[in-house]
Amino acid sequence: MRKLLLFVIFLFFIPLCLAQTIELNNYNFKILYNKVLVENEIIFNKTQNINFTIDLPEDASGLSLYINNKLQNPVIRDSKISLIYSSVKKIKLDYITKEPLEKDTFLISLIMPFSTQVLKITLTLPEGSVLEKPLEDSISGSIYPKPDKATTDGKSLIFEWQRQNLKKGEEFAIFARYTSESRLRLLLWSLFLIVIVLVAFIFLKKTKTTVIVKKEEAIEKHLKEDEEQIVNILKKRSGQCEQGTLRVITGFSKATLSRLLKELEERKIIYKEKRGKKNLVFLKK
Repeated sequence: MRKLLLFVIFLFFIPLCLAQTIELNNYNFKILYNKVLVENEIIFNKTQNINFTIDLPEDASGLSLYINNKLQNPVIRDSKISLIYSSVKKIKLDYITKEPLEKDTFLISLIMPFSTQVLKITLTLPEGSVLEKPLEDSISGSIYPKPDKATTDGKSLIFEWQRQNLKKGEEFAIFARYTSESRLRLLLWSLFLIVIVLVAFIFLKKTKTTVIVKKEEAIEKHLKEDEEQIVNILKKRSGQCEQGTLRVITGFSKATLSRLLKELEERKIIYKEKRGKKNLVFLKK
């Protein structure tokens, strides 16, 4: 394994005279298709004027920036965004990067730019993945530090951490090593059992059988593989996503994605809205 790079986020460098206490600093890391979707929301303890620089990973893409819930169109130069705003209470930043990943290892280090009352972090592993060693194994070294909460949505493992009263410059690092090997073993055993059942059925009956698949009324049951991928991404992002972000996550060409979105829109599965220079894609409820 090549040398693992420590991915350090100095998210906001704010002049000391403007620095205020963060009431809530909420990070959400979702590992999707060998990439990480980073969602960061900062709520200040009071409304204030800000003058800050956002440092991004060099490979950051699909960026969205919201100030007080309003979508902005920032200019990116040398992986930095410099903004000046007044009367700011909340900042929300989303982007996609590969930097925290090294094969099946996630590593990130967060350094507080100034005092933070509550730091909340959520890490969602890829679908079907599990920790390399069970969480109960205190010496496994598969995840550090031990999460405050571990849950699942039925497809992915979700880990949560929460820290309070962090000082400026204080560091909080997270390490996780996961694997999809158990899923592969389960798939192989399932295929093996299916083959055994089919062979036994053919041997006993010696007749051909036809499997009749009933048509489902729900439109989503008839989605193609590429269309299903788009719908699944929208579901994971609370039913909405920027078209540019969809293109980065799926890897589809601009023309292919536009065609797929048009087909889904015509079938009333999704709809699009233009916000400034960006196209937002919504999943119809």
